[in-house]
Amino acid sequence: MALPVLPLVLGTAAAGLAAVFGYRYLQSGGGVPEFLPFGDPLSTFAKAEGIDPRLLASVIQVESAGVPLIQGRPVIRVEVHRLERTAAKLGKSAELARVFSRSSAPGQPWTGHQFEGEPLHQRAGEGMASAQRREYRALQAAADILGDEAYESASYGLGQIMGSNYALAGEPSAKAMLESAKKGKNAQIRHMLTFIKNDKNGRTLGALQAANVPLFVQYYNGAKVGTDKNKRYTRKIFEGMQ
Repeated sequence: MALPVLPLVLGTAAAGLAAVFGYRYLQSGGGVPEFLPFGDPLSTFAKAEGIDPRLLASVIQVESAGVPLIQGRPVIRVEVHRLERTAAKLGKSAELARVFSRSSAPGQPWTGHQFEGEPLHQRAGEGMASAQRREYRALQAAADILGDEAYESASYGLGQIMGSNYALAGEPSAKAMLESAKKGKNAQIRHMLTFIKNDKNGRTLGALQAANVPLFVQYYNGAKVGTDKNKRYTRKIFEGMQ
């Protein structure tokens, strides 16, 4: 069954002048309703590539709650299972294990991450500012052990682009991507859109252009089509577009 998506007013300073006309069914192959770009990276990219801007905006909401900076720094998430791979390659697994650990569920290495014996990621009822201070302490601790390669094991900014994808995001290194993301919203959106355009030889962008949200989620997030994780992420995107 096709899911109806309501018309959008773009959330920019000139929002009162913008309107999306028409009514779109994401799964019926209908065209993208017209909208007025304002020169910001998101709406300009959407217009040029034939993408419903609500899709892009909803992905940002899912990934980072739309928060560009907290205390002057972009939202990050340190991935312990990725740090473990780098530590093994560098022969520093024992050093890393003194600070980081995991109690991951079977087949879910992204869960159960711990830093200094406590849960690493944002806890129930905890504010983002407190959680982000811990994430940055963890990133610095990882860099102290693994050097700049540690920055490749965290995701950054509004689109939560993994540091290992720095080249696809248009940056010379993961650390440089973090520094660029500190400039704020537009820099972070540029990273996300550049990654989408370059990833998988254009297939990630193509999935968005076709409004094939489950396939886009597989490419962007890694959750395979048909899995519960993919379904949850896809549902959140649809909900964010209402």
